Amino acid sequence: MKPFFVRIIVIVIAVALVGQVAVAAEVTRVNPSEGHVYINKGKPAGFIVGAKVCIYLSSEETVCGKIFRTTDSYSVLRVDNRKARHIKYGMKAILMAS
Repeated sequence: MKPFFVRIIVIVIAVALVGQVAVAAEVTRVNPSEGHVYINKGKPAGFIVGAKVCIYLSSEETVCGKIFRTTDSYSVLRVDNRKARHIKYGMKAILMAS
């Protein structure tokens, strides 16, 4: 009976982890006056219009926004103008699971 429950727990944990897989991209350009951040991944990588993307400025601070334009090779997300000033070329952008 005990091995059955262990198997069930392992399956539940595996399903939970697979659902939280994150896709990473890199910031290629920032327009702080408009709050636009360009990233180097597009539709094939799962970056679709309306998806939430977060950029980690440090271990505690993040800037999140939504994608409003995407192509096969890049995506553009809109973030708060004041926070966009802190985003630099080469920072990692993570697609958040919905």
